[in-house]
Amino acid sequence: MRMRGTVLFRRMAVWITMIAMLAVNLCPQAVFCVQAQEKQEAETVKTANSLNPDFDTALNKVYSYILSVDTNPDYGSAWKVIGLTRSGLGVSSSYTDTFYKNVYTYLEQNNWVITKSTYSSYSKLILALTAAGKDAQNIGGHNLLAYLSDFSNVKKQGHMGPLWALMALNCHPDYSIPVDNSASAQTTEEGLIDYLLDNQISSGGWSLSGKAAEPDPDVTGMTIQALSSYYEKRDDVTSAIKKAVDALALLQTESGGYQSDNAETAESAAQVITALSSIGIDGAEDSRFVNENGNWPMSGLFQFYLSQGGFAHVARGDLNAMATEQGMYAMAAYKRMKERKTALYDMSDITLSPGEVIAVTPANSTEVSTNKTTAGVSASLTVAVSQIVLDYASVTVTKGRTKTLTAVVTPSSATNQKLKWSSSKKKVATVTQKGKVKALKAGTTVITAAATDGSGVSASCVVKVVASGTASQSSTATAGQTKSVSGSGASTKSLGTAASTKTLGGNSSGAEGSTDGAGGGWSFSGEEYVPEDYDSGDTWDTSFVDATEENSKGESWADKTITINIPLGRIFYTGMGGILVLVIEGIIWVIRKKRKERLISQ
Repeated sequence: MRMRGTVLFRRMAVWITMIAMLAVNLCPQAVFCVQAQEKQEAETVKTANSLNPDFDTALNKVYSYILSVDTNPDYGSAWKVIGLTRSGLGVSSSYTDTFYKNVYTYLEQNNWVITKSTYSSYSKLILALTAAGKDAQNIGGHNLLAYLSDFSNVKKQGHMGPLWALMALNCHPDYSIPVDNSASAQTTEEGLIDYLLDNQISSGGWSLSGKAAEPDPDVTGMTIQALSSYYEKRDDVTSAIKKAVDALALLQTESGGYQSDNAETAESAAQVITALSSIGIDGAEDSRFVNENGNWPMSGLFQFYLSQGGFAHVARGDLNAMATEQGMYAMAAYKRMKERKTALYDMSDITLSPGEVIAVTPANSTEVSTNKTTAGVSASLTVAVSQIVLDYASVTVTKGRTKTLTAVVTPSSATNQKLKWSSSKKKVATVTQKGKVKALKAGTTVITAAATDGSGVSASCVVKVVASGTASQSSTATAGQTKSVSGSGASTKSLGTAASTKTLGGNSSGAEGSTDGAGGGWSFSGEEYVPEDYDSGDTWDTSFVDATEENSKGESWADKTITINIPLGRIFYTGMGGILVLVIEGIIWVIRKKRKERLISQ
């Protein structure tokens, strides 16, 4: 009986040993994973790097710079108005009054119809006018929200139309979308929310390339901003936003910023900062957005900061209008979050007043000027062109195809707004006097739109022509100018363009007009965002191919590489455990044999 107890005890010791070896096998870095857990907890304690210059200095310099160059704010100043007024630094009533008068004039001269396809243009105006303290439901008796009442029109842009319509609807508690009995589909708040939620990618986030694509930080950030009003209030929206935030954390680069089309941009970082701020997340304090180098989204944005008080579109680029606008309102959004104020687009803190009627000069007037009398002679003062903005800084076009570039002339009151279009290499691509580029031969050329009023102002776009099937159509949206002209005739650099891979922009309405083509989304300089492979009036390939499938085309099994992962660590520990068990069993067998021989001999 005593011998059986001893054998049982030894067998229990064997099994205990095996269990211990199994535990070590499952977590070879530390017994029972205690050290791994401590390491994980240690990694969550991160300190965000300080900014250079400091946040307040940068905000004030960008604020001052924008006011210094935007002396006659108009339709194209919408994002500047939002950033300046929401920064908390104060904006003079003369600035917002001038903006309102110019916008009212623009609307009146266009018979209050500024687009037939890109209805986010109305959403943009609603946001900007609200920021300026005007009731968008009563702008000289016109209700701008009525333009968003037909959902079929709002959806013409795809994801971006409903996104900004929802943003406009929620920017002030007094707003509602009126019922339109003539609409083919009535726009409702619930319908806008459901549309955005249905477009979410399974891995979290959103993209203009469809649900099968990888999340895009710009589109994801903007969608979070649109849905932020319902965060922690609706379970479906809260769940979607949390997934999207996790996706953004994974997309962050080493600099703390974000990239689109394989290039980091100021705009991508700005959209993420604005999104996180809208739901109360401080990127400097959330461990998901502070990497091991201490970089966080704001430091990712500040790598594009320029000392004159603006932001470049890409690293080592020139000061760019769109990047500066977005950088400004991203900082304003972050500042408001830190000060526990309402979010950037939550303008419930603003008291609205009706927009007054403005006396407008007829649109067919060819000269907007003031008269002055000198020695009894009446002279007309002409207004020179100060800025030309092209919707793209660079674009890639397939040989044999066309691409139309759109130019916006500033100011809107310029006496002579005619442009002269030219190509630096006509054998590569030609351009019509309406900005339509035709790709003829593989190579690179520069398309320039120059003012003909003697001001010397121009803007350029780099056009790369590729052979058919060589590469997909791609483009770089921009907003800026090559130079502005002072009263003395000396030219000075101002908001400039910068080549890159992709940001927000498009070939649609700017300060002087609109297009009827179905745009693809939203931009921040007055134009609509046009996805790659699209140009209104031309036929482009808009299909999106999964990268994995594309890489596998034309490959045979002989071309493929098969990777087999062999867990050597587990094999080692399992083998050692087995050997140990055999050794123990052998010892027990020897002991039992000797005991048996001893009993027999007795």
